[in-house]
Amino acid sequence: MIVINLNTKRLYKNIRKEIGRFLFIKRQEKNWSLKKVALLLKICPETLENVELGRGMVRWIVIVRLLMLYQAELRIRFVCE
Repeated sequence: MIVINLNTKRLYKNIRKEIGRFLFIKRQEKNWSLKKVALLLKICPETLENVELGRGMVRWIVIVRLLMLYQAELRIRFVCE
């Protein structure tokens, strides 16, 4: 589960970064290379790298496909502190 504080000035950026970090960890747990996952999903390795690093737009379709590939579930909890 990802917990994100709503009191941050960079909320959108933090969401992207946390989702990317989560997906990177899932890929590492499977010991899969970036290139292998990109080939399996038929996307550019740069696109996958951008998603994992939280760069650019949130690519929800890529995120969903990665979650399905990793057989993972993503839960996001927003908190106000």
